[in-house]
Amino acid sequence: MLELLHVNMEPELIALKRITFSEAVVFERHGPIPPEPDPIMEKLIEAVSEAQEAGTIVEGDASAIANHLIHCLVALPTTAAMTGSSEFDSRREVEAHFRRTWDWLIRLNGKKT
Repeated sequence: MLELLHVNMEPELIALKRITFSEAVVFERHGPIPPEPDPIMEKLIEAVSEAQEAGTIVEGDASAIANHLIHCLVALPTTAAMTGSSEFDSRREVEAHFRRTWDWLIRLNGKKT
C-alpha cells in the first residue's frame, strides 16, 4: 500500500491527474462518466476481507474500509499535491502520513474490543 502511495505521488502522475480531472469537468457536461471495473480496488477489498477473516481488523463492509484506505492514504496527499501544496513533497513526509493514517485506520480503530 505504501508503494501505491509513492507511485501516486510522482510529479508526472500528479500533473497527469490534474489535467485529467480538469478535462473530466468539461467532459461531464455531456453526461456522467460511466464507472469502470478497478482491479486495484478489487485486490484491496479482497485483502481487507482476508484481514477480517484472520481477525486482524474488525468485521465490517470490506468495500467501505477499502475506500477509506484509498481516500485517506492516497487521495488526500495526491489531491493536496495537485492543488499546489508542498505538505507531501518529500518521501519522508509521505511515509509519515502513511504511518499516521495506517495506525489510525487499522491499528487503533481496527482493534477488537
